[in-house]
Amino acid sequence: MIKWILTIFTLFYAQVFYAQTSWKEAQKTKKASIKVYHVDARPFIYRENEETKGLEADIMRAFAEFLKKEYGIETNLSFHYRRDFGELYQLVKGGYSGTFAASSFSVTEERKKEIQFSPVYMPDIEVLISSQDLPILKHENEVAQSFKGTTGVTVLRSTISSNLNKLTSYLPGLEYEYIANFHQIPQKIAEKKKSIAYVQLTDYLMTLKEGLKIKRQNLFQVNKIGRAIVMPMASDWKEPLGQFFNALKFKRWVNGLIKQYFGNDVKDLLWKVSNEDDSNNQSILLLTKEKELKELEMAQKESAANFQRNILIGVIVLVVVTVFFIYNRYQLQQRNNKVLQQKNDEILNQRNELVSKNEELQLQQEEILSQQSYIEKKNTELERKNKEVENSIQAAQVFQKALLPFQERMQKYFSEHFVIYKPKDIVSGDFYWVQRRENKTFVAAVDCTGHGVPGAMMAMIGYMILDRLVMVDRLNDPAEILNRCHASVMNLLEGNANYGMDLAFLVMETLDDEKSKVTFAGAKRPLWYMLSEGNSIQEAPGTRKSIGGFHRYKFHFSSQEIILEKGSMVYLTTDGFIDQNNSKRKKYGKQRFKDSLRNIAKLSVEGQKEFLENELAEHMFGTTQRDDIMVIGFKV
Repeated sequence: MIKWILTIFTLFYAQVFYAQTSWKEAQKTKKASIKVYHVDARPFIYRENEETKGLEADIMRAFAEFLKKEYGIETNLSFHYRRDFGELYQLVKGGYSGTFAASSFSVTEERKKEIQFSPVYMPDIEVLISSQDLPILKHENEVAQSFKGTTGVTVLRSTISSNLNKLTSYLPGLEYEYIANFHQIPQKIAEKKKSIAYVQLTDYLMTLKEGLKIKRQNLFQVNKIGRAIVMPMASDWKEPLGQFFNALKFKRWVNGLIKQYFGNDVKDLLWKVSNEDDSNNQSILLLTKEKELKELEMAQKESAANFQRNILIGVIVLVVVTVFFIYNRYQLQQRNNKVLQQKNDEILNQRNELVSKNEELQLQQEEILSQQSYIEKKNTELERKNKEVENSIQAAQVFQKALLPFQERMQKYFSEHFVIYKPKDIVSGDFYWVQRRENKTFVAAVDCTGHGVPGAMMAMIGYMILDRLVMVDRLNDPAEILNRCHASVMNLLEGNANYGMDLAFLVMETLDDEKSKVTFAGAKRPLWYMLSEGNSIQEAPGTRKSIGGFHRYKFHFSSQEIILEKGSMVYLTTDGFIDQNNSKRKKYGKQRFKDSLRNIAKLSVEGQKEFLENELAEHMFGTTQRDDIMVIGFKV
């Protein structure tokens, strides 16, 4: 178990220092690490049998070969799947050099302000499709009446979503249904009545080949700049990628890829429609292709029906002949054996019944013995496994205590303090962190996602990041430390929204013998304090966002400065104490906790700790601990 924990810790530590490679660095070292993020966008890029396939996957592999041939750079190319297009867009938007995204991205002027694009490798045309129950519109004035009560199916943060939004001038009451991937849209339109959606022209034509029942509207077709590979604004890979895309042999090669994945007829039609300026001529080309595909579908259905009919006739003839032959043989056998069979049947039935009973009893006895032996063996094995797991967790506790030796530091930096630290399991996802650099003392109370071993692993990550930001990068501002901590967690966990941490972080600096300055920032955790001459608990609230996880809007943590006189009390906590329920499932509560702090703030720190521990024990009587619990208090 210890080896497993050390391995995970080493991998996370390495991830901080070894990520994607910039173009400048790749030219120097002749080595590059490139990550390509994508959603399931067939046939452009998708996963199948644990392998990434598709047109854009082939393009990125060819780009890696181009780097080796033209620049002598060995490239480690890896593909990373994301379920949601919005998450993918945010990931590449805030990514680093060496990060790419490939999911049939449309080039738009709005996106050019946030991300970089490769040169366009194929046309980009989007058409409006509808369910079979909706009519084909002839004029824009018909939209409000004919499409009343329709639902728009789209993918969040995509260009097809933007195009659909433009129809709200005709359909103010248009409702939306969001799905994860583009290739699911045609199937959803075929299944859902009174629904519309924008899809790529290539997806629509491929859907017609598959025989899916949908309609294409002649109005509202969108011709865009084209499709391309995407990079973050911070990336310096645009130059080599542009050289690769602009090579003459690339254009011939990528046309062959389009033919391979879409068919020669779709490839030719795509270029014709994109090069045709007259919208009427575009509609004629599309209507002609739709007619060809429908005629092909009808011919295939007729051929399949004829084949099934011939097979059915053959099977019927074979069955009739077989039944006739068997019936004749059966009649002959019956006449010859009828008398003898009647006598033998009675004897055989009695004998078979006895044999069957004996065999059944023997099988039951053997099964009982086998089950008894199996149960005893499993019980022994479970006891051994349980002992191994318990020993491993005990070892993990020793490992965690060795890496988080903050009790000694608290005693060194704060002569009057107390710490209540109660893990729910043997190891904990809560931890407190203390460091001193120059004349500044840094203190953090951290609540990681989960408890037990998963929470403890997240605590190791938090310990590593805080130590690096404060002691190596030498950051002083708590808000900047939390912002950098959030970015580090997102990079380490590759945008995984299931793990993160809430924390309260302060920096204390002595101004003179009587006053100290405290600078505080929090991620969903506050700071509580009572002035030396005061009689009420003051609260410095934290930002209502966690470290890590997916956030819809961009945000930054902020710092607050507080001047504290000598003798003031400061409290940092996780949410375990406040959220602990009693036997009636009622939480201890934030207001009750603040009232308790107000009542004990003038006591000695030992008396404060004893009061809170007794209060918690009385509240928990008759129930179990639900989360890790940690409270820190110290006197300035």
